[in-house]
Amino acid sequence: MAQVSTDAASGPQVLVLRLSGALDYESEDIVSQQLRHHIALSDAPDIVLNLADVSFCDSTGLNTLLRAFHAARDRDAHLTLAEAPAHLARILAVTGIDKVMLITGTNEPPAEPEGLGRLAPS
Repeated sequence: MAQVSTDAASGPQVLVLRLSGALDYESEDIVSQQLRHHIALSDAPDIVLNLADVSFCDSTGLNTLLRAFHAARDRDAHLTLAEAPAHLARILAVTGIDKVMLITGTNEPPAEPEGLGRLAPS
């Protein structure tokens, strides 16, 4: 079962959430609820989802990440995916999510390149 926990690296400027386990159909409800809860309660302008401990991710898991992206955007925060394992990094590239969301190898949010990480307003 997937879990969401607050990372010790979190502070007033960055909220670091560590995801672990399988991001899939079975975990979607609880993970989405936890991500929305943490994102809504934080005032940090940068949110990092650390994916180092994600063992599996299917299309439902990708949808969960995209909903977290939208939740952050809705409150004018930047969301970064960090430390994605090789299997997940491939999925993010093949699906084009790496063209929409910021992805980095560390918990430090990168400077946002022009146009990246911003979808047209819904």
